[in-house]
Amino acid sequence: MNKTNAAIFFIVLYFILRTYGIAELVPTLWVIPLLFISIMSLHVLLCQKQKVNYFLFKESRWIIISLIVLLVHKFYDHGNFKLEATFSYLLCSTPFYILGFSNGIKVNDSFIKKIIIGYFMFLSIYLLPKVFVVLFSGSFHSGLFNSLFLTNSEEAGYILFLPFLAFVTVYGFRLMYASRLMYVKLTAVIILFFNLLSLVLSSKAGPISMIIFASIIYYFYDSKKTLKKSGQLIIVVSCILAFIYGLSSGSFGDLGSLKMKSIAFVNFIENGFLINNQVLDQITSQRWTAGIYSFQQFLKEPFFGQGGYLESVKGMLGDPSNFTTASGGHSFVLDTLAYYGVFGLPIIFILIKFSKDGFRYYRFTRHNKLENRIVLLYASLITSVFILNILNTGFLFSAFDSLLFLLSGFYLGKLYFKIKLNSI
Repeated sequence: MNKTNAAIFFIVLYFILRTYGIAELVPTLWVIPLLFISIMSLHVLLCQKQKVNYFLFKESRWIIISLIVLLVHKFYDHGNFKLEATFSYLLCSTPFYILGFSNGIKVNDSFIKKIIIGYFMFLSIYLLPKVFVVLFSGSFHSGLFNSLFLTNSEEAGYILFLPFLAFVTVYGFRLMYASRLMYVKLTAVIILFFNLLSLVLSSKAGPISMIIFASIIYYFYDSKKTLKKSGQLIIVVSCILAFIYGLSSGSFGDLGSLKMKSIAFVNFIENGFLINNQVLDQITSQRWTAGIYSFQQFLKEPFFGQGGYLESVKGMLGDPSNFTTASGGHSFVLDTLAYYGVFGLPIIFILIKFSKDGFRYYRFTRHNKLENRIVLLYASLITSVFILNILNTGFLFSAFDSLLFLLSGFYLGKLYFKIKLNSI
């Protein structure tokens, strides 16, 4: 087994062991592949040319500054488990960024394809029995589907797993569907259907919203024909509205919070788009109030922040008087400002830079239609992750981060290759 295949093996194994449900059964086994991944990334840095490492370090400035900021807060014990988790996930995700970058500069597309498609297929095998249990039960009910995951487990981990599933489902399908073999395309479509069905059955709005945001960005980012753009807009908006109205009416079954959010959105439309705090709280499940609370906490300590403190906020959303936390706990962007003040901006800039690099590389691929579409999809997905983290939290708080760092490093490496090629 060569070094590249070994890296692929350990990365896929790491993602499998960090999958929600499996991680609860073998809670520390993922440390083993992470150790090998870290050693491989260190070897890459030692073997790469100095000018390549200089480019990587320069482009990683927000990651490096963020690690320093978090270390300072750790040194002064200015936080609890939230600070520890943020630092740990950032530190553990960095080796993935390095390995992605090193394969990007080699234009090793098979590296990413094998990892994403491999994990995409694993997720389908993992989810399929659970979907069949619901379908054969004769009741299209989210409670039954979620119970297959949540037995003796915390819901927070499950909620953080779902955007991970949505990202891998959309991106993995696109990579697999690019094959010239018809049976591979058909397999990709079948897996896509059941994975999307799993997301709907989960009844969580976050992953569905991420796919909707990504679809809008993808189809309208670089459209040059106004008529075509308008037609696509009408079709996409109509499909989204039909889906929302279907959820609110219960046509798709009892889908819990997803149905409740849809009802709130329909009421918002039918009441003439009347905007007030109550309506916004209904649509966002009280995250509007939580976000205001976080911003108020930032204004109290705008320089150093309140510290990386997070406690249970269950049942407290919507009533700021009940909060004892440093933030509302439901907006990565606003919470980070509340935790670390203006020194939290570099942490936010990491996700923004990932999005920016995706679109930077996209502009270099106009001559290759297939790669151009795949890169645009990645850039749209990573941008939708940032949008999702404005109204929710999740970045630097789950194993999903390692995938984002891996792909972002890969496309940064390909960007370096293109820049170097054009300078010759």
